Amino acid sequence: MNSELKLLTTREFNGVALDCYKADNEDDGFWATREQIGRLLGYSEPRIAIGKIHQRNQERLDKFSGVVNLVTPSGGTQATTVYNFKGFLEICRFSNQPNANDVMDFAWHVMDEIHQKGIYMTPAKAEEIISNPDLIIRLAEEVKAERARAAELEMQKTALAAKIEADKSKVIFAEAVGESKDGMVIGTFAKLLKQNGIDVGQQRLFVWFREHGWLMNTWDCRRNTPTQKALNKGFFIARENVIYTDSGIRTPAPTPLLTGKGRIYFLNGFKSGEFQI
Repeated sequence: MNSELKLLTTREFNGVALDCYKADNEDDGFWATREQIGRLLGYSEPRIAIGKIHQRNQERLDKFSGVVNLVTPSGGTQATTVYNFKGFLEICRFSNQPNANDVMDFAWHVMDEIHQKGIYMTPAKAEEIISNPDLIIRLAEEVKAERARAAELEMQKTALAAKIEADKSKVIFAEAVGESKDGMVIGTFAKLLKQNGIDVGQQRLFVWFREHGWLMNTWDCRRNTPTQKALNKGFFIARENVIYTDSGIRTPAPTPLLTGKGRIYFLNGFKSGEFQI
């Protein structure tokens, strides 16, 4: 690596410290040492263990790692292997350690803080905040805006989930009714309307269909027969019945039946308020 690393922040996981470094040419992200990643994963010889993982997966990990000179506690420098965020996660994945998932979750949490807050409490950053009060206001406003966006997204997710559930019920009903090949008598359809909050009886429904041109409004044997409009739309069919008068005369008496398409059309119309009864 050609870039110099600067300490961003230090976080602890189960009592083990993680120093997060930032490269000069990066806007965000972090780098971590081989030693500390190994300690987080619980290896007794962390540097050696991570080195072996790297050797076994060299083609993958080479591009996510580098060697830099880090300052030692004694004041000198030491060549140290470091890994960026992707390399950190890959090592966890290759390690097969029992706590690997927890360490990965911890790394994601640290990265989220870096992305969302964009603030790293290094001595230089602390000095900048102290000398520039406007920076505190800007950072607070950014955090507030981020929380508002998160709340809005959560509300949208909740609303979408509710809509999906409601639409699912509508689809199930539409499929069950629309694909039915059997006709439904007016009385049964009136009961279906009541189940959906439309308070209407069979006789009122017959009147409404006649008044709106779906059934014949005559006083002869054609009364309540589906009109040509109803048949063309595919909303009604007629079942041929025969009745006998007191004098024994055979008289046709067709019964109007609502098709599946018709049931969906009229039910939706009544529920939406498009049709009034």
